[in-house]
Amino acid sequence: MPFQTKTLSTMACFLCLVCSPIAAQLRPEAGAPPADKKQPAKAARIVVETVPSAEVYLDDVFQGRASTAGRVVIANAASGEHTLRVTLAGKKDHEERITVPAGKEVSVEVALADLPAKITVHSSPGAEVFLDSVRRGTTDTAGELVVPDVPAGSHTVRVSASGKKEFQEQVSLQAGKEESVQAGLTELPGKIVVHSLPGADVFLDDTHRGITDSNGELTLQDVPPGAHTLRVTARGKKDLQEPVEIAAGEKAIVQAALTDLVGKIVVHSSPGADVLLDDVRRGTTDASGNLVIPDAAPGSHDLRVWATGKKNYQQQVILSAGQETRIDASLAPLEEPAPAPPPVHTFRVSAKMGLLMYVGGVLTVDNTNMSYRSDSGKYSFQFTIAEIERAYETMGDLGTRHDLHVLLKSGKQYEMINTQGAGHGAQGAAFVSQAIALVNVNRPVAPRAK
Repeated sequence: MPFQTKTLSTMACFLCLVCSPIAAQLRPEAGAPPADKKQPAKAARIVVETVPSAEVYLDDVFQGRASTAGRVVIANAASGEHTLRVTLAGKKDHEERITVPAGKEVSVEVALADLPAKITVHSSPGAEVFLDSVRRGTTDTAGELVVPDVPAGSHTVRVSASGKKEFQEQVSLQAGKEESVQAGLTELPGKIVVHSLPGADVFLDDTHRGITDSNGELTLQDVPPGAHTLRVTARGKKDLQEPVEIAAGEKAIVQAALTDLVGKIVVHSSPGADVLLDDVRRGTTDASGNLVIPDAAPGSHDLRVWATGKKNYQQQVILSAGQETRIDASLAPLEEPAPAPPPVHTFRVSAKMGLLMYVGGVLTVDNTNMSYRSDSGKYSFQFTIAEIERAYETMGDLGTRHDLHVLLKSGKQYEMINTQGAGHGAQGAAFVSQAIALVNVNRPVAPRAK
């Protein structure tokens, strides 16, 4: 055991002697850095060019606020990949990935865009919405449409729908804000073209809308759709009033022909009296003895009133347009009963067989029948006296001709003009008087016209 120790010790000394020159060669020089230590990397730098007062973040760590020149310098930035974020109130955030080389300077320019605004349009369902003449969509069933991502500034909003008047409005938007537009659409107006007399006044729903021109025409613009009342008036003419229905965006043409303004005659006489105006029967006075003739044309008229057992009343009436005239037609009783009628036989007459056609022939009257036959035999009529409701006379040829009128109970009427002397003067008067007396044989005789 001691032998081994000595041997080992001797060998160790030998090795020390052999290796000592090599060890001397590997010894570091004085003042030199250790071989196992690296030199520190040179720091990088990031220069951000952006909007003044913008906030700059690197990997979500606040690095500073941009100067008035819009610059932020991030010194001693570590090399490698980074996330750069720049924010400013009212601007859209900017975020990007950047690579920073060791010991280098990286320059980044960041332009911040304005935050988009938003417009909410409220209108009729199905309305089309345009922004600066660009179609942006259609309102939903609730009448709403949201237009997103609208740049800040001034814009033109236009809304339209079929049959509606277009809506247009200028809207000023702030960045990031929402603006609401109430685009109420009214129905598209129509128009009415009136044709009437030149210078006529035109009213729509009691509002004066103008006067027709020299051609008698007036166009009413911007008439709301729906039912209206049109009234046209002119001096000396009867007002015209009628309803007019206008559809949205449509045109209505109205022919407003104005007639002369009529007068009115109010007759007061005996109850049940017959009233004739210009030989045309206009009715019978009521139980109070009154009768109104509401549509008498302006000018001169012959008014006659008669009743059984009374003297006839006759008066010339002159009416102005729109005038009302009251006539007190008092009927005096007959001074004496009418004489018994002599027999009536045959007389020549011209009977009315059409609107303006009178045909000559022979009229035969006896106690029971009345018959007529034209000279050619083409026209004839016959009826019994019992079929007659009433017979009366009118005057023609300035009072010298006595004409016989017969009204049957069936409603038929006959008119016979006396001719060739028999219908004129005393002979004609006697003929008509006798014929009327036969008709009224069982009642008072109707007097002939005076």
